[in-house]
Amino acid sequence: MDESFISNCKAVAAINPEHQVFLVQHQLTHRFYVLKIMDIFNAGIYRKLMESPVEGTPRIMACKEENGKLIAVEEYFSGTPLSERIADGTLSEDEISVIMRDLCGIISRLHAMAPPVIHRDIKPSNILIMPYGHAVLLDFNAAKFYSPDTQEDTTLLGTKGYAAPEQYGFGSSLPQTDIYALGVVLKEMVSSLKKPSHRFDNIINKCTQMNPKERFSCADDLLDALDSRRRGGKYALPGFRTHTPWKMATAFFTYLFIALASVTFTTNEKLTSGQNILERVCFALCCLSVVFISFNYLDVQRFLPLCKSKRRLLKAAGIVILDAAAVFLIVFIMTIVEPYL
Repeated sequence: MDESFISNCKAVAAINPEHQVFLVQHQLTHRFYVLKIMDIFNAGIYRKLMESPVEGTPRIMACKEENGKLIAVEEYFSGTPLSERIADGTLSEDEISVIMRDLCGIISRLHAMAPPVIHRDIKPSNILIMPYGHAVLLDFNAAKFYSPDTQEDTTLLGTKGYAAPEQYGFGSSLPQTDIYALGVVLKEMVSSLKKPSHRFDNIINKCTQMNPKERFSCADDLLDALDSRRRGGKYALPGFRTHTPWKMATAFFTYLFIALASVTFTTNEKLTSGQNILERVCFALCCLSVVFISFNYLDVQRFLPLCKSKRRLLKAAGIVILDAAAVFLIVFIMTIVEPYL
């Protein structure tokens, strides 16, 4: 299957000719894929990922060894490298939180494999941000299977600045090696923010400890730490997430106004008490949905990719469309239920 699949792929463009990475099109299905020719590789990793695809990473379609090289064809993603988002300074704190949660999930799934897969080269250029705002982790050239019995890495792989100390001969790569790289990536994202933020400082510091035992023990622990610090808690309402006094005060009076307006809201004096209550509840839900969607509560904007557009007008249009859809759905449900009250 590998031989025939690869032979049916025709090169369309060079993505990175220096590293022999090409965009190819399968001649039978007409689908696009990425073809890589690697000098340094672990064929077992690619076979494992082909047999057991991991969500958040490119699916390996085929791979074969030839003349001391590994040829692999993998799923093609159309996204923006995180390195570009960092360089242009367009990331927000909410986006950083989403990206980190995605990466933690991917790393957790890799480390849960049998045997665990350690990526060893997590860096912004190996992370794609998709149009809907979520992250995909690429490039398993440096990956290895984790073995607790290994004393040190036989081959020093990774990227300077992101590679953990143990990748330079101070020990063997282990799950905390990827935690170290995640901490460096988080630090770079935070440094790109237009307004300084310090709410990730403790997490970054713990991720990048020299001693692996002093880092987070696993990606799930890192994820828990991120959620607990996410603007005052994962479920904190818009306005109360940053603990900024003026924002909290504004939010308090906004929610109070919605509550008071909902209590007094009525469209027809002839309605039954049940219908009045339903309309007031729906009015409150409509108001709250606009607030929650506009301020991306629990990353609700991910349901409409347009909301993640870099262009402000398109992003605003996406938010308005999502607001309108939510209000319409609430009103539609109300019109169905109301006659029965």
